[in-house]
Amino acid sequence: MEIYCKICKSKIPASNIDSNRLIAKCDRCNSVIEFKDEVSKTLKIPKIGEIKLPKKITIDTDKFGLNITIRWFRYLYLFLAFFVVFLDVFIIRDVMRNREYFMSGNYNTALSVLIGIFLTYLLLIGLINKTYIMVNPQSLIIKQGPIPGWGNKNLNTGELKQFYSKKEESHYEDGTTSYSYELHAITRSGKDIKLLSSLENTEQLLFIEQEIEKFLGIKDENVEGEIII
Repeated sequence: MEIYCKICKSKIPASNIDSNRLIAKCDRCNSVIEFKDEVSKTLKIPKIGEIKLPKKITIDTDKFGLNITIRWFRYLYLFLAFFVVFLDVFIIRDVMRNREYFMSGNYNTALSVLIGIFLTYLLLIGLINKTYIMVNPQSLIIKQGPIPGWGNKNLNTGELKQFYSKKEESHYEDGTTSYSYELHAITRSGKDIKLLSSLENTEQLLFIEQEIEKFLGIKDENVEGEIII
């Protein structure tokens, strides 16, 4: 596949193309361009039936339909637990020592309590929560639990035309890059709906896409911007 500069339309030599990051540099105008859209249009996605069951995911079917469960747990949460527990103990001791100030509306102490509650909530959902995906011929339901979370969905499967997996990049001032793996659905009216985010890797993402499309009888088609493997 030949790559051309989007600014001056010059052909970019192969030596200036980074196929891993999907970027290229033009010798003529020194522009750095992305060409992932061009790759999406020309390359074919492998058959998604090749994706095997990833770690942290369980799947089963019953009389109600397809059930997929994703564990949120990561070992990072165990290290965070020490920090959060230490902070909570410190806040509780501070409140007990300054009960009069707290009851009278001391804003600093109240703010510390709110921060402690919020961090404890984030830790608990990371340690024990799961994402439950339930699919039947009528609906696609996504729930977080047992602790209430965000991202719940309830969609009519008859309105869903295609699913695709997407990798989002976030660049920071210190030069580091983080990645977020997302599952999207496209409706028959053309609306793009984000179903899942913050999955750990492409295997999890592509496996879930594979199983939902297989269950609903949706033929997998290339979508601009989806993950290429």
